[in-house]
Amino acid sequence: MFGIGTQFDPNFPYNEGYQILATELHIIVDGVSTLPQDAIVMTPNPVSDELRFSGDVQINQLDIYSLDGKNVLSEKLSSPNESISVSALSEGIYVVKAITAEGIWTCKVMVER
Repeated sequence: MFGIGTQFDPNFPYNEGYQILATELHIIVDGVSTLPQDAIVMTPNPVSDELRFSGDVQINQLDIYSLDGKNVLSEKLSSPNESISVSALSEGIYVVKAITAEGIWTCKVMVER
């Protein structure tokens, strides 16, 4: 697993609240398979307004997370080739998670203005 480590513990000795926001998975997590990077095509990257997804895999739900682990966008999708608006997101790097019947797919995306 590759990811961003964060901690949410405001009290000394700061030894709780650790979590990892996965950016890449190469194993089976809780019985859910991960899809290879080429299973879904996401364009453009970097993006400013509209993020497009294509491929043979039906995406059921798409979640975008900030690097501090907050879910900043979540959408249900109904076809393998769809677009979503990211114009409300601030500039920065985000993690995209696509949930499919075959497993989950993750990728990083940069939002630019």
